[in-house]
Amino acid sequence: MTVVGIIEVTGSDVRSYCFDSRIQMETEFNENKVFVRIQKSDKFIQNFYGEVVDCLTVNVGGNGSGKTRLLRKIISILEGEELNRNTIVIFKENEEYLYKISRIFDFELYIDDVIKKEKGQWGNIIKHTKSMFISNNLESTNLLNSKKKSRVIDASLTNLIINGFYDYKSLEQSNTANQIRFIFNDISSNDEEGMLERFGLNSIIELESERVDNAYDTYFKKHSFAYAYLNKESEKLVDNTKHTNFQLTANKSFLFNQIKRENDAYTDFRYFLENKFGKERINEAPDYNINRIITKIDLFLSEEEEFSEIFFDKLYNEERSIYDSFIKGLDVDIVDEYKYLIDISNFIVKDKVVLNTNKKMLNNDIFKYFNKSWNSISSGTNSLLSIFSNLSLLSDKEEDNIIILLDEVDVTLHPEWQRKFIHELLLFTNKKFKGKNVQIILTTHSPLVLSDIRKDDVNFLCNNHSKIEINTFGANLNELMAESFFLSDGLIGDFSKGVIKTIINKINGQERLSQSEVNNIYSIIEEIGEVFIKNSLIKNMESSRYYKANENVEARREYLENELNKIKIELKEISESNGVTK
Repeated sequence: MTVVGIIEVTGSDVRSYCFDSRIQMETEFNENKVFVRIQKSDKFIQNFYGEVVDCLTVNVGGNGSGKTRLLRKIISILEGEELNRNTIVIFKENEEYLYKISRIFDFELYIDDVIKKEKGQWGNIIKHTKSMFISNNLESTNLLNSKKKSRVIDASLTNLIINGFYDYKSLEQSNTANQIRFIFNDISSNDEEGMLERFGLNSIIELESERVDNAYDTYFKKHSFAYAYLNKESEKLVDNTKHTNFQLTANKSFLFNQIKRENDAYTDFRYFLENKFGKERINEAPDYNINRIITKIDLFLSEEEEFSEIFFDKLYNEERSIYDSFIKGLDVDIVDEYKYLIDISNFIVKDKVVLNTNKKMLNNDIFKYFNKSWNSISSGTNSLLSIFSNLSLLSDKEEDNIIILLDEVDVTLHPEWQRKFIHELLLFTNKKFKGKNVQIILTTHSPLVLSDIRKDDVNFLCNNHSKIEINTFGANLNELMAESFFLSDGLIGDFSKGVIKTIINKINGQERLSQSEVNNIYSIIEEIGEVFIKNSLIKNMESSRYYKANENVEARREYLENELNKIKIELKEISESNGVTK
């Protein structure tokens, strides 16, 4: 399934947005009638962005032009929500063009016969499509839909902070764990030039265990009948010959992942107590007194096997054996008592059994209770790594159709990474989503990104319905920057523009400048990088008989005498040419 276009009608104003350059879409409003036509584009180039990417569209426009709002509208469409008033959506399914219209549409609609009206099959169609929305911007919460999404994975920073994580640290740690899994899978794919090389990233991660293991302790103190037993189990797994603190923290992560769901464990535990002490006695005791009952008996030591059955999944002993081998064979570089370095590339081994074990441990976030970070990474590279590690989650989905929505993800990137972004995105997409149909829709403020996109794949959002007049693909960056959606008033900053205007006003002013003012102006002119502006200002200064004073008085005297001699010679030549002699 491909989202082909969206049409919004407000009064007599018809706004259309096309996301599939295989067709050209035309709209018209006349006498309360809306006309929609499509035809195949003779400019479409097959596989221009690769064999997997069917369509790649970029939405550009000035601030407040509605780029993010448009992406959010696509999300609501993919979720099957009711369309806003006077809205039409055109989509393509199995080579057939279909349209969906809002329940309230105030105009007569005349649409091409080639586009059939959707008749209730929309829900079935979107079942075969999975989408992801990524944005590093903090958006207005008004744009967020509070309904739980089933078809679109909302990996936007705003949604993760509001609905996903209770604090920034939790979000950061989850993001890093996802990156680690992504890099491990990339290394294990044995590509000649993987993400590490292209991102200039080393594979070493830094792990730091907390002095007080708050996350673990807080959880289990709420269930104190199990706390002592779990701590005892954690200590059992420690190999005392090396890095005890590291192993204790890792052990807690492992045990946490092996524990049954809370409700199941609680039910099993009550059943265990009823058998041991009698049903009536347990039912009469308030829940908080159950803990007191347990602390009075040596249950943790005498009933270990029964406790394992209560609190751990059936595969616990088997998993424990695998984990025990994993943790004791792990190569750890100890920085200090609480800080360790691990090279992810060491997890890649020839033994497939061990390799699968390592992969499973990373997927289970075996470093859950460590503070995780890359040993050396820039904020821009970290942002880029987050984008691709999130997108990699889509590659495991069974759906055939993938829609990727990216909202100004280049905003945190260095210009060099902005230049490489589309290239990296296409390399990644065509590799990870083989056999699937991928549609990409993104927004950007970067001319470096836009210079990798064909003109016909660009939606220019503005109030006056104007079009981009230049071919964006491979375009000169200065030409792109001059377009009003990037800079509406020139190619230099407002501060420098103001300084230049002040110089021009002083040169053209009626009051004669002092030599110190002249010197100051020349100093400023020397700082100007644009050669044409610099030379023009120097010529204006000289034509107004303003010259830079030389700091050496004698040299200045010599300069003026030479200028004076030149003037005398010029005057003599003028006189002789007019027949005047002295």
